[in-house]
Amino acid sequence: MTELMVPYESGASRYRSMNWRKVFDEDAGRSSLTGTSLFTPLEFTQFSHVTKGSMETMLDRVASVSFVASLGGSERDELLAKMRALYLRELKDGVLAMPYETHIFTCFKI
Repeated sequence: MTELMVPYESGASRYRSMNWRKVFDEDAGRSSLTGTSLFTPLEFTQFSHVTKGSMETMLDRVASVSFVASLGGSERDELLAKMRALYLRELKDGVLAMPYETHIFTCFKI
C-alpha cells in the first residue's frame, strides 16, 4: 500500500519522514545548553494489530487519507484502481486483513 501511495504524497507531511520530531530534538538540544526545556522526553509505545474489512471498506479508508482525498479525479481513480488490484490479490473469503503497527509518542508540556 505504501509503495502505491508514495508517488501521490506531493510533499504531504507523513509520519515516516520523522520531520515532526524536529521540534522535540530542538527542545532537547536547548535543554542541554540552557537547562530549560518545554517538554518532558518523548516516550515510545508500539502496538501491532490487524484491521479487517471488505474491499469497499478498505478502499474508503485509503480514499479518506488527506492527500488522496485532495487528488484530482483521474489521479484519485488511478490510485484507487491500483489499490483494488492489490486487494483482489489479498482478498480471502470477502475480507481483507491489513497488518498495522501503531507507534505512540507521548510527552508533557513542562
